[in-house]
Amino acid sequence: MWMIVDGYNVLRSSGRPVPLKGSSFQVERERFIESLGHYRGQRKDRVTVVFDGFHSDRDFPDTEKRGGVEVIFSHRGQTADDVIKQMVEQAPNPRDIIVVSSDREISDFVKSLGASATGARSLADRLLGFPEEERVQGLEEEMDKPAYYERYIKGYLGEEISSSKPVKGKSRRSRRDRSSLKLWRTGK
Repeated sequence: MWMIVDGYNVLRSSGRPVPLKGSSFQVERERFIESLGHYRGQRKDRVTVVFDGFHSDRDFPDTEKRGGVEVIFSHRGQTADDVIKQMVEQAPNPRDIIVVSSDREISDFVKSLGASATGARSLADRLLGFPEEERVQGLEEEMDKPAYYERYIKGYLGEEISSSKPVKGKSRRSRRDRSSLKLWRTGK
């Protein structure tokens, strides 16, 4: 199994406030990569994490190996989403890939190629290792603060929150998706 992770998407879904930039943001990113390395060590799967690097001055993706995890920063003018889509398209057997991202466009795209997709929060929860009740309670307390909403919700989205009704997705997962999600529950 090859797990491709939308790096910043999972970092943002962890439920913890993550600075938008600066040295503490880099520290959080490094901790995240280290956590992925520990997770990979338990499972022996191939793990690739892709981060947006489109603000860099590189004309090529920057790839390195850290703790058994392949870390990729997209090149100038390209997003992590583009890199993930390209990786799945070029894979010899997309059915052996699970993409971790809460980005619906990526999920729909990789599923159309035969890969599996799961939400970013499921991996973030596993890496943090919090019991569900503790995690939810802490998140609810943090989210009650107006500063959290302004900075991490509106600030991250970069837009005003609309009052329109959200669009619903599929109500039921396919059999293959349900079986691939069992991997998360069993840890095998």
